[in-house]
Parts: sequence; structure tokens; C-alpha cells
Amino acid sequence: MKNEIHELKNDVKDAVAYIRVLEKRINDMDNG
Repeated sequence: MKNEIHELKNDVKDAVAYIRVLEKRINDMDNG
């Protein structure tokens, strides 16, 4: 079970990083 939670945390980190990249791209579009 511990392994599954660890995997889930990594997935969440990846998702958050991905969303931040998308947000940055959207902000760049708005500014440019």
C-alpha cells in the first residue's frame, strides 16, 4: 500500500508541474 501512495504522490507532482507549464504558456500568450 505504501508503494501505491508513493506512486500517487509522484503522479500528483507531475500533474502540478504540467499545469504550471500550461499556466505559464497561457500567461505568455496573454502578454504577447
